[in-house]
Amino acid sequence: MSTHLQRIREGIDAIMAAAIADPRNTTKPACKDGCFHCCKEPVYATKDEVIDSLTHEHREEVITNLRKWIATVQPSGLLNVGYPEAIKYRALQAWCPLLKAGRCSVYAQRPKECRFFISADAAVCADDTRRNAEAVFGTITAAIEYAALVEIKKVEDGGTMIADHLGVLLAKHLLNIELDSAMRLELNRESIR
Repeated sequence: MSTHLQRIREGIDAIMAAAIADPRNTTKPACKDGCFHCCKEPVYATKDEVIDSLTHEHREEVITNLRKWIATVQPSGLLNVGYPEAIKYRALQAWCPLLKAGRCSVYAQRPKECRFFISADAAVCADDTRRNAEAVFGTITAAIEYAALVEIKKVEDGGTMIADHLGVLLAKHLLNIELDSAMRLELNRESIR
């Protein structure tokens, strides 16, 4: 497991827990074990996150799910749209390839972006046409800023960060399939100067 990623995960989790526990925050999360409505959102991750999250024991199931995801998402053209309209993406019913029996198979190592989303109303999440920023806590600014700073520090120290849609990165890593994606981002020390 990458210590860099573990540091990011622990930092995000601590920031999110503090935000939820803050007594000034009267809205509490409706998320619970077995709830996976957000697992059909377009999720973006880094190459390092994808590689770090995969284990040998669930690799074949992820490959099977990934093939279904590719068959659903690629013909839609939504990979070629910067950040696709969420309602159109959800309508595809393109479940995350890492989902297993209604649970995240890599929950402890789930991508940063998955850690940012918390819902205040599970009923709204269940209805793809009603899910919106009013019902979803969405991103917590402090957690996003923390993760970005740690990623930038890694790049400044000579590392490279490759980010794209989770499914696109899984397709490359597990199946050696290159999918076109408008969201691909590659940063290195020279590109951020």
